[in-house]
Amino acid sequence: VGDDVLFHDGPFSDVLPNHLFVTEIAWLSDQDITRGCTADGLRFCPYGTVDRGQISAFVKRAFELPGSAVDYFVDDNSSIFEGDINAVAEAGVVRGCDPPANTRYCPLLDVDRGAMAALLRRGLQLPASQTDHFTDDDSSIFEGDINALADAGITTGCGGGSFCPTRSVTRDEFAAMLFRSRDWLP
Repeated sequence: VGDDVLFHDGPFSDVLPNHLFVTEIAWLSDQDITRGCTADGLRFCPYGTVDRGQISAFVKRAFELPGSAVDYFVDDNSSIFEGDINAVAEAGVVRGCDPPANTRYCPLLDVDRGAMAALLRRGLQLPASQTDHFTDDDSSIFEGDINALADAGITTGCGGGSFCPTRSVTRDEFAAMLFRSRDWLP
């Protein structure tokens, strides 16, 4: 990382002042939505992907969801995010990874950008969109969710008129989308 860390004044040593989403990541830290990607809380891992367990923790904190006494899924008992997963499931924000049964959550599975759009749209209760914003989501089951996020100004896509719905979402991208969602958060 080098000397840049010596002059870094943000919450995480691996998010330098010139990072595209430094403001958004700092906001997530200030709001206690993220605690970083390491046990000591010193790193954010901005280019790392977000798995289903992690996204549950982000969403539970951002949406200020209460805990749940119900155990919704059979495969999350060893996850440190089990409480977060159950809370977001109870709120109706997430679903299982094995439809139609939805008895499994797959907490270690990376979240793709399309599924993230669906999760945010459900959580924020955004209205349907009548506009087709992106050229690469026509065959995606998440097209309506993606367009609703674009209508709300939460996403501008991944560049070139595309959304990249099947690409795994990175931690910095999700930070940016949560930041842009702040007007709809509690």
